[in-house]
Amino acid sequence: MSDEHKTNKETLASLGRLADALKDLDDKSPSGQLSHWRLPAAGPTKPKRQDDDDSCGNDDDGNDAHPRSSTPREVHDGYQLLTDGASLVSATSTKYTLVSKISLSDSTNLAAELLQGCQLLATGALILHSPAAGCARSTRHYVKRAARAVVATVTNLITAFVSGEVAEDNHEQLAAQKCGSVWSACDAIVGGKDAFGKPIRNVIPKGNRNAMRRDLLVFGGECNETYEEFREVIEMGAMDADEEKERANGDDVAEMGGWDEFGGAAGHQYTAKELPLATAALALIKCSRGSINATLKACECAGDEVEKNDETDDEAQALRRRAVLSWIDKLHDMAHTVGEGVTEVGCLLYPPLKTTDDLMEQVENQKDAILGLTELILDATPTAGAIEGGDSATTAQGIIPMSDEVTDLA
Repeated sequence: MSDEHKTNKETLASLGRLADALKDLDDKSPSGQLSHWRLPAAGPTKPKRQDDDDSCGNDDDGNDAHPRSSTPREVHDGYQLLTDGASLVSATSTKYTLVSKISLSDSTNLAAELLQGCQLLATGALILHSPAAGCARSTRHYVKRAARAVVATVTNLITAFVSGEVAEDNHEQLAAQKCGSVWSACDAIVGGKDAFGKPIRNVIPKGNRNAMRRDLLVFGGECNETYEEFREVIEMGAMDADEEKERANGDDVAEMGGWDEFGGAAGHQYTAKELPLATAALALIKCSRGSINATLKACECAGDEVEKNDETDDEAQALRRRAVLSWIDKLHDMAHTVGEGVTEVGCLLYPPLKTTDDLMEQVENQKDAILGLTELILDATPTAGAIEGGDSATTAQGIIPMSDEVTDLA
């Protein structure tokens, strides 16, 4: 084996270990204690707030920041390493691609630089996943996904050259495609503007507020899609007796050319017996959407309360801040359960309903999740877990002010 192939394969082995380490990062468990709401700015800036996030997070996820001193250093360091690593990988990938097309042996140092960049951003991801950083599950999820994407695309780029696939006659554009994938993965972390001067879309949301907001907007969009899909089916009404008999015999599937053309709910109806259950499930999906919208607004109200008690030396206010952050974390976790439950209900709602037991069980679970979520919003009283009795506990556990819109939605 030539030296250049050996060096590149060692780099690939290191990238593989790095990918395994990133895969094992925990982005599912609750944080335990959020450390911040908005991401702090690097220096004094005018507070910026945009309530109409576009779910891609480009404007809202960038400098949506307040200059707060209470955010742990780990948050600053983690995002800085993540950005530095992605910037190094993006710049080096172009040079690696151009040099490797001429001589693979001359690009071994560049492969090492790509590995170094991946190690930097992986370290940033690891820091942001640490308990000391106090990042929400949504924040950790987007960081982990972005870091894994960069490592995966870099691995694919180097593999394409080491395997000789790039040199094959029918793969002239492969190197450019692999390099472009690396750029896209890095852009999702670094952000900025593209070659046409337009803001890069689908940048990872930075900070707890933006990441949690992105999650809630995604769940809200999925609720809308699920609701509209099944609303159209229900509006078709129940099938008549002859159609119901044909479906029982499987004739309708055969006449439509098999399951590929059958198309599930898009081309079929519920029976008269199934329709009431489907209608009730659809109403529950609509309630789920409303509760997620209420959560979105309630988090903003609670976030305002956090910022009122931020950057202070007063112990009671600091305790209040931590208690409200814990309440936000719990609220978002419950909304996450509601959002996932909509997917589960939707999967079981496609006609024909072969059994109603599973659907009824999921509907019951979804009902309980929605009630728990709305009760938490209406109560709006954080629990000061580790806070002992006295005036400090009373201050920390006071009701969080909610807007009339939140109360109406809940």
